[in-house]
Amino acid sequence: MRLGLWAVALQVSIVLAVPLAGPTVKLDSATVTGTSSGRVSSFLGIPFAKPPIGDRRFRLPESIDPYSTSFSAISMGPACPQQSMKLPILTGLPADAVNFVVNSIVQAVVPDDEDCTDIGFLEQIFSPA
Repeated sequence: MRLGLWAVALQVSIVLAVPLAGPTVKLDSATVTGTSSGRVSSFLGIPFAKPPIGDRRFRLPESIDPYSTSFSAISMGPACPQQSMKLPILTGLPADAVNFVVNSIVQAVVPDDEDCTDIGFLEQIFSPA
């Protein structure tokens, strides 16, 4: 009896330790893997345009080449650069110091880059009632 319980416990622990594969979608000839939570599948950080560098800077976005390499789409890419925030002055603190600290924290939490040409998709899976 004990051996049977140990065998079941071992099988359960192995099953729980194996990560489940996320949802996938085909884009051109690539397979994109996302994440799921409950009834929602997410595909984040999928590039939709060529990076705005070199002669593409300050021009309309150019379509990317067809997807040919499979990739993971589980996190958003960088945010587009934003203007610095100006906060109301707190009594007794220099405005420049407060704005510097706040903007430094925001930059650390939400990194930005001029190559912010990606998009995310969420898909909710409905069950028939």
